[in-house]
Amino acid sequence: MSLANSLFVALTNINVPQDQAREVVEALEHKMNDSFATKSDIALVRGDIALVVSRLEKHEESVNHRIDALIGRIEKHEESVNYRIEKHEDSVNHRIDVLIGRIERHEELTKAEFAASRRETKAEFAAVRRETKAEFDLLRADMKALQNRLVIQLGALVVVVFGVMPKLTAWLGW
Repeated sequence: MSLANSLFVALTNINVPQDQAREVVEALEHKMNDSFATKSDIALVRGDIALVVSRLEKHEESVNHRIDALIGRIEKHEESVNYRIEKHEDSVNHRIDVLIGRIERHEELTKAEFAASRRETKAEFAAVRRETKAEFDLLRADMKALQNRLVIQLGALVVVVFGVMPKLTAWLGW
C-alpha cells in the first residue's frame, strides 16, 4: 500500500471526512513531487557536469592542436632557413641570429599562450566545480529543510491523532 493510501485510510479511520482526508493526501503528494529531488534529477545534474568536463577536455585538445600547428610552422620556417643558409653562406651568421631571435619569440609566445590557456581551463573547471558544489549544497539544504518540515508535519499529525483519538473514543463510549 502506498504512503498516500495509508495516510488516507488512517485519516478516514479517525473519522476525518473523506474530502478533507483526500485534500491532505493530495497536498502532501504535491509537496513531495515539487520539493524533493529524484534520482533522475541528480542524474541530470551529473550529466550536465559530464558535459562541462567534456567541453573543457575539447578546449584543451584545441589548445594543444594550435600549439602543434605553431610548432609545425616554426619547423617549416626553420627548414626554409636552413636551405637559405646552405645557399647563401656569406650571410649565414646574420640570418642565424635573426632566426634564433624569432624562434625564441615564437617559443615565448607559444609558452605564454599555452600557460594562459591552461590557467583559463583550470579556472573554468574550478568555477564549474565551485558552482556544482554550491548547487549540491543548496540542494542538500533544501532537502534537509523539507525533511524537517515533513517530520514536523507528521509529528503534528501524530499529536492530532493521539490527542483526538482518546477524546473520540471517550465520546463514542468505547
